[in-house]
Amino acid sequence: MRNRAKRGIVLERCYVWLTFKHRILLREKEVRTNVKHCKNPCRAPEKEFQEVVLKYWRRFGLKPEKYWFDWFGQGENHYNKYFIPDNIWYEKITPYFNNLMFKRAIADKGMFDILIPEVKQPRTVVKNRAGIFYDGKGNVITKKEALILCIQEEKFIAKPTLGGGAGKDIHFYDKTKDTKEKIEKIFSFYQNNFIVQEIVEQHEILSNLNESSLNSMRVLSIFFQNEVHILSAILRMGQKGSMVDNVSAGGIQCGIHMDGTLYEKGSDKYGNWISRHPNGFLFKEIKIPSYDRVLETIKKNHKYLPYFKIIGWDFAIDREGEPVLIEFNVSPEQNQLTCGPTFGKLTDQILEEVFVKKTLKGSAD
Repeated sequence: MRNRAKRGIVLERCYVWLTFKHRILLREKEVRTNVKHCKNPCRAPEKEFQEVVLKYWRRFGLKPEKYWFDWFGQGENHYNKYFIPDNIWYEKITPYFNNLMFKRAIADKGMFDILIPEVKQPRTVVKNRAGIFYDGKGNVITKKEALILCIQEEKFIAKPTLGGGAGKDIHFYDKTKDTKEKIEKIFSFYQNNFIVQEIVEQHEILSNLNESSLNSMRVLSIFFQNEVHILSAILRMGQKGSMVDNVSAGGIQCGIHMDGTLYEKGSDKYGNWISRHPNGFLFKEIKIPSYDRVLETIKKNHKYLPYFKIIGWDFAIDREGEPVLIEFNVSPEQNQLTCGPTFGKLTDQILEEVFVKKTLKGSAD
């Protein structure tokens, strides 16, 4: 029985590795290409990379590629050994801290209100989980009843509850512009596993940045040594006319200081740096309302999800200044391009844990 369990764990880890491998290969190709076209990559001497970066990573039995540090260290004259290459992030670090076999269930957007009900979230109109329709209170309903509830809404957003991401497969409905046939088409498009929610009316400060998109924060946290640490945060902003804020869909990202003010410069996914949004405002003049409450909410609730010690939280701020959880991601991207090394002052401790001490190895199996 014990041997069978061990074989099961090995197979699970192989599945996780295969799941990430495709993502890693795409990311490697993307960054290699971006470095070639980057206007100002880190151009410190090759000798410095050998003596500083490779020497540091050798203690963990790893030999990272130089292009990662060229990309993340844009505009710098010296290499920063603490940057985490994305292949190491996805292949080694995330699977160590997160039990990714639970990912599909825990990352079901239709489960968020059940997992952390005390956190304010967009009002759910209907949702479909595994072919079963539910209303916003969790009552089982028919497809016809679900359609009627949606028809009664003035506006809504629909998105898949499993997979998705990067602004893909999202649909918007506006009664003043669309017919009920569009709702039927949305239901047909998804078939199963989707959620229909109210459109959050965001705070005036965030709406002024770009009113056509919900401009949200991605906050990265780690539950490490019995404490929730905020690693980094970015504000994602759509461009004029865009209804999504995702950087991969053409949006812009800018780092957020701990006091809620934005960094001086933001960038697009290609590493083009700007100090002013195309809509005109200066990043450094913006302060996120209720940002301290967002961080408090994350610190309070991350500890309830111990199987996922690294989480990316997406929050918006509504018009009353209330933090609203849009979703959380248990295999998140890093914020290194805009915020610097992911683990900051914790880098040595965390890498020692993952590659040397391994005190958490198997704890989530």
